[in-house]
Amino acid sequence: MLLRLSAMIKETLNKKSFRVTIALLVGLPATCVFFIAFVYGAFFGLAAIGDLDMVTGSFASATLLGTLGVAGAWLRLTNRSENFSYMQIKFIKGGLICGIAACLILLGVVVWADGPLPISLVLGTLMTLGILLYVGT
Repeated sequence: MLLRLSAMIKETLNKKSFRVTIALLVGLPATCVFFIAFVYGAFFGLAAIGDLDMVTGSFASATLLGTLGVAGAWLRLTNRSENFSYMQIKFIKGGLICGIAACLILLGVVVWADGPLPISLVLGTLMTLGILLYVGT
């Protein structure tokens, strides 16, 4: 059953119209927000060098992992899975795992800090998309 579900996800992700729709509705806005957050994450990373606490360390590590996650997601969305070599598949899957980890870290910080629900929903949506891209690669 899981293999059939994985094959269905892969078949759906290989459709160009679906990939374009996901890229326009989710990928572009998420990438724009990520690049804005990347600046803050870099400053948190610099601040974490001198005085490490949970929030600055979390944002710094999520920034590094999120960079790999965005790269993996865009590589998966731009091509069909048949066009990938073995090493490209490993890089994409590794990047997607890093992106999922970044979402989990940020979700933990948001929940710990009693953050707003919409941020949790966005992070959950991005994490779900990362899992679907991973399964369909």
